[in-house]
Amino acid sequence: MVRGINHAKANEGKAWIVDSHRAKGVFSTEIQEYIASDVFPRFAEIGIKYFIPITAEDSVTRLTVNQYSSQAGPNGLQLLKGSSAVGAISWLKTNA
Repeated sequence: MVRGINHAKANEGKAWIVDSHRAKGVFSTEIQEYIASDVFPRFAEIGIKYFIPITAEDSVTRLTVNQYSSQAGPNGLQLLKGSSAVGAISWLKTNA
């Protein structure tokens, strides 16, 4: 995560894409709280404007991703949902 944040900061990243479409399982409550309290504010601090989770195929994983993703907006990020990383990148090239 630290390497990704450093890379985004050094390259003036505008979005963070999380491709969880093949992931299975859930994040613990502690991890979800960490994302909301530390990760999302850090993203906003370094200039990330868009948080784009790719919709998980697994329904349980999808619920978890939706739960922690809902905290993006209150932390100053625009939440966009995508069906593929390629589609998300294409959207960013056109709109960001």
